[in-house]
Amino acid sequence: MGDYFVQPRLEALVLICEALIHGPPSAASSNRVLTLIRAELGNAKPFPIIYAKLFFFYIVSARVSGTVCDDSETVVIGQLINRLDQTSPATANLKLFYICTLLAFMLADGKTRSSRQHLRTLQSEVQALSKDGTCMQAGIRWMDTVPLTVFACLMTIVNSALQCNYERAAKYYTIAMRHIQDYNARKAKVLQASRNPCEYGILRSVQRMRMALNEMMAQCNIMACHPSMAMDNGHYCSYLRESEAAEKHFIAASKFKSCKDKNVWVMTHVNLAITYLAQCKHAEFYEIADQLTPNRISSCSLIVRSNAQFLHAFHAYLLNKIAECRTLIAECMETAKMEDLFRLHGLSVLLFSIFVPVNAEVILPTLDWSKKGHDHSLHCWSNNTMARVLASHGMDNSVYIEAARKEMALLDEGVIRAEHQTNPSAALVQWFEGDPTAYLPKDD
Repeated sequence: MGDYFVQPRLEALVLICEALIHGPPSAASSNRVLTLIRAELGNAKPFPIIYAKLFFFYIVSARVSGTVCDDSETVVIGQLINRLDQTSPATANLKLFYICTLLAFMLADGKTRSSRQHLRTLQSEVQALSKDGTCMQAGIRWMDTVPLTVFACLMTIVNSALQCNYERAAKYYTIAMRHIQDYNARKAKVLQASRNPCEYGILRSVQRMRMALNEMMAQCNIMACHPSMAMDNGHYCSYLRESEAAEKHFIAASKFKSCKDKNVWVMTHVNLAITYLAQCKHAEFYEIADQLTPNRISSCSLIVRSNAQFLHAFHAYLLNKIAECRTLIAECMETAKMEDLFRLHGLSVLLFSIFVPVNAEVILPTLDWSKKGHDHSLHCWSNNTMARVLASHGMDNSVYIEAARKEMALLDEGVIRAEHQTNPSAALVQWFEGDPTAYLPKDD
């Protein structure tokens, strides 16, 4: 077609990619998109908006086909973005996308301290763009203020959950859901007013982030003893002291497509292994534990490896292998302290204190963080440990004994079950496969 028709050809390619990506999902369609974009990406550089769209389409197609990049490749992408025209709004979009992607990788790896700078940068950019609206430009909407704000809230919630800051997580969850509800209310009008090819992709990404927000808050609410809001079934059944049901849910989770991810697979089996220990099913535990050794999970994220290590340490403690337990726990504490993984650090400290004498000052940080995070199980254990430490030094421990008693009241099995039975979605704990809607309350 010659150089004269380069831009029309690229615009047609954008439409073709949009149709393939948002059509029926298939590996063939994704591979076709990747091939087309590879062939034309170099020609698209003189057209920043088209280049940015093809860049995003390439990433989406790679994700669908299962060939997504890792954190090291993300750094390379950031270097490539820095070579583009920095005055172009499309380049600004790509730089924000790079920050978002790198932040997601870092938080997935449990690097809460290392990720703070990127999280602050993202929050500052969101505030600035929300004020002047500069992220909205003709021809592309990927960095519209709503999805960017929702993503920033989601990353803040993940960071808050890792740092046991329940109030902060709940605050940003409310903000994010309000933005999503407003966005959905305007959805029909937006679609009528704009036929921008990126529009449907934005709507889909916002809905996926909504699901992630609900899942994160479900985890927080389980720790905070809010069963009426928590529907992460495996953990919820553990919370209800239903070990057999929890076991079934974790086994069902291991069969889901998402469990092909190594990190998800390991965490699912760590939880299943703990459930087996709770039921004294040692043969089943060893079958899983053999697959969770350091060599076999070396490619997993830092936080996943640390959780698996704590599992082995706890098992060593149950077998009275104190030397092995001390070694593993010491490593867990060092890793958790390095990246501000407060709950893991607290659990490690409390377990360590059982066979190593500690001072009250060692327990206080865990006591404070468990209270701040509304983590009643950990707070109860912290108070009991503090009472034991003070008693060993001949000091008054009545305050901590009373605090532990109050926490135990919240964890009472009868109280938990009574609240569960009044939950309109209680039947969802019976869902193990297929469509869950049959177990949800019907609309009036």
